[in-house]
Amino acid sequence: IIFIVAHKDFNNSLTNQIYKILADDPTQLKSNYSIQILYANKGKLFKKRKSYAEMSKLYYAYELYKNGTLSSKYVGLNHYRRYFDFLDEIPDFDKIFESYDIILPYKSFFNVSLEFQYCSAHLCKVLHEVINIIKELKPEYYQTAIESLNAMDGYFYNIFIMKKEDFFKYCEFIYDIFFEFDRRHNFTSDKDIINYLESFLPKENATFQIRIQGFLSERLSTIFFKHNFK
Repeated sequence: IIFIVAHKDFNNSLTNQIYKILADDPTQLKSNYSIQILYANKGKLFKKRKSYAEMSKLYYAYELYKNGTLSSKYVGLNHYRRYFDFLDEIPDFDKIFESYDIILPYKSFFNVSLEFQYCSAHLCKVLHEVINIIKELKPEYYQTAIESLNAMDGYFYNIFIMKKEDFFKYCEFIYDIFFEFDRRHNFTSDKDIINYLESFLPKENATFQIRIQGFLSERLSTIFFKHNFK
């Protein structure tokens, strides 16, 4: 299964039933689509869907896998405007995974470190906090985390295709860290996160920066991919 996360109507030309759309609720997608739509409006992260961005919908899919509602050998994530260019011409994944462990987008490269890049665009203290959480909860990843922050490249866009067992491992890594981050701040909804951000940022900037977990997830994904798929 390759999930396409969307928060509004989009021009979809895909018909292959390997794809499933992930949206927050039925009010977002009013057009007719030829592939199945799954709505995460009853998921655990629905009240934090703005701060988690696509990661709230991905967690809903992860829950469906865990409870047996969904099953597939490989799990992929695309966006309504960011996707792998094979489109409906699905390659032979069994053949690909004989030689490769994961399918990822091209790396993004910067003239500065990943840490500097993040801190120039977002609230720096939350990045340092999740790195400390990694040190406490996932110490085996800590050295890779430090190396990744000092590097000038990363895997952005939150798109991938991987084996189901690696997808489970990925979700356990990402969400264990985020749930501990939320617990420490008592974040139960997007409103809590906006209030937190407004204590550091102007109101208009806080509205954009609400995607804390969404922005952080690209950096955590980079750490996970570099650690597990060298």
